[in-house]
Amino acid sequence: MKLTALYDADGKILAAVEATGRDDHPVPVATEDGTEVGTFDVPEGVSGSSLYDICTTLRVDAGAARLVPPR
Repeated sequence: MKLTALYDADGKILAAVEATGRDDHPVPVATEDGTEVGTFDVPEGVSGSSLYDICTTLRVDAGAARLVPPR
């Protein structure tokens, strides 16, 4: 599973959608306030979780371009 996520400078996920490869749904968009958007693989251990659980239990490590547990 892949996730397209809008995140802040601390890596906190602010909004996200499952990245399906189709353009048939809205996706988060970065703004000028310092947020970024990226697409990341969801770690296998949580890939069966709800989108809410994934977004609240992981953060973005932008340097490594992956989702990780909170600090």
